[in-house]
Amino acid sequence: MRQMERDAGHRSDVEQPEFRSSRRGLIGGVGLGALAIAGGQPISGFAQSRRLQSSATDEVTVFPRHGTRTASPGSEITFRGATAETLGLVEVVGSRSGSHSGLLMPHSDGEGVSYVPDATFLPGEWVTVRADTPLRPTPSGSVTFKVAVPGTPVRKQTSREIDQPEHPPQHFHSRLDLLPPAMTITTPAHGTAPGHTFIAAKVPDGQNGAMILDDAGDLLWYSPLESTLAEHNDFRAQEYRGEPVLTMW
Repeated sequence: MRQMERDAGHRSDVEQPEFRSSRRGLIGGVGLGALAIAGGQPISGFAQSRRLQSSATDEVTVFPRHGTRTASPGSEITFRGATAETLGLVEVVGSRSGSHSGLLMPHSDGEGVSYVPDATFLPGEWVTVRADTPLRPTPSGSVTFKVAVPGTPVRKQTSREIDQPEHPPQHFHSRLDLLPPAMTITTPAHGTAPGHTFIAAKVPDGQNGAMILDDAGDLLWYSPLESTLAEHNDFRAQEYRGEPVLTMW
């Protein structure tokens, strides 16, 4: 199934010369991968007509969210509901890359800051984020997310016969090897149960595969069979040992 995640934070485009210079000295004092604001001084360019009044005990929402498994190696870490002063010490540690130094940048809306690491994370590693202020939603106050492993580009098949040339299969730029048949809903159903439609598609001289469609007939998920000579039946969602599974014959 598709899963979409949206980072609610925005990085400010305003240059922060005073804060950049102060970071260099702070990193040496607090160690690599940590950043603090000394003396509670405001960040240059962060003055807004509506400032947050967070205390050191307020919880902060973090993006990428806790448990995310699809973060980019170049992800910034966004803190919503805090200023740099209320965050205090920020620590970012990769399970393989170790501690990450970085720069705290205010959002243009004045309702948060982003930690911009000096180096990218490693694909597949877990990243742990801590601050002096508790971070939602974990009881420990820290947030952990996983960095995605970039997919390997797939080459398109050199040739393929289809049974109806006037109705070619669907194409996807990110997966040129997937060629599911295009589905058209001619008569919308009424009174159906909530959920998706499961189809074991069989295309003569085409690409057979298991398909999941929404109510409009748009493709949500597709898994082709390796051989055009093979076919499957009775594709459905079931439960096995207490866990949801997809089954087919």
